[in-house]
Amino acid sequence: MGTIRILEPVAERVVVAREALRELESLEGAVIGLISNEWRCVKIMHRHLERVLSERFGIKAMFKEAVEASLAGPQDLLDRVAERSDAVIVAMAN
Repeated sequence: MGTIRILEPVAERVVVAREALRELESLEGAVIGLISNEWRCVKIMHRHLERVLSERFGIKAMFKEAVEASLAGPQDLLDRVAERSDAVIVAMAN
């Protein structure tokens, strides 16, 4: 009889202590980042969210960064998004 090898395609969990983030009092004038795995439904949601957040809450801008669905985002990408954003939405659809 052969050997069965079971693979789990997820990134290892890494917990890093960080200082607490400040709360936004308003989205007015905010820059919103969206981290996405680029699934079709997320692309549709991104367009809708950007329109709604602009019209109803007065955000300044919204941008998107893509990551692979089964992996954690690379630290340099997360740092870059954090530097550019006042708030971030993580949208990992399957």
